[in-house]
Amino acid sequence: MQTFEPDAFYKIDETHAFISNATDESLDEFEPSYSPKSIVNETNEYEQKIRELEEKLAVLEEESFKNGYEKARLEFDEKLGQVKAELGEKFKIIVEDLENQISLFFEDLEKKMVMASIELCEKLLLQAIQFRPDYILQFIQRALDFKRQVRVTKIRLSQDDYEIAQLLNIQKASSVGSIQFIADETIKAGCIVETTAGEISMLPFEKLKDLKEEIFS
Repeated sequence: MQTFEPDAFYKIDETHAFISNATDESLDEFEPSYSPKSIVNETNEYEQKIRELEEKLAVLEEESFKNGYEKARLEFDEKLGQVKAELGEKFKIIVEDLENQISLFFEDLEKKMVMASIELCEKLLLQAIQFRPDYILQFIQRALDFKRQVRVTKIRLSQDDYEIAQLLNIQKASSVGSIQFIADETIKAGCIVETTAGEISMLPFEKLKDLKEEIFS
């Protein structure tokens, strides 16, 4: 029977001693894989990478904004150009219409002014017939001037003007010669000159009438 020996209880078998020795050596060489310094360094690296990513993202956002803004600006410029073109065309039409209206206005105004002038001439002529009966002498003188180009045979006058001519003895003037003066009830003022080549009308009221018809035709 084996007896209890206290020292033997604490004695380690030499066959198992290498385990303890190896363990002691391993503990001496052991260094932790993550030291506080390495953790800080890695943290700084991650923070740097995050900052770089954030900067890249900001650049991308700015480029995207610029591209979007540029695209929007180009679209706006294009639409603005279209609007300007449409407005320009409408403005051109408005201007042309306005010019036509102005042209018509002045054309109508011109006709009215000419008409007023003609009416004024008619009134002045009527006054001359009434208050200056010797006006007919100017017409007779012009009628006699045609003798330089053609042979004048007769000069027809209104009844009132014929009486004035008789009163002034125009028939006996040397420049008249063989020309006959005849009263014509169809004549209101002026005279008609009969020649070998045809008649020459010197009727002022008829001339004014023709002018009115020509303007408003």
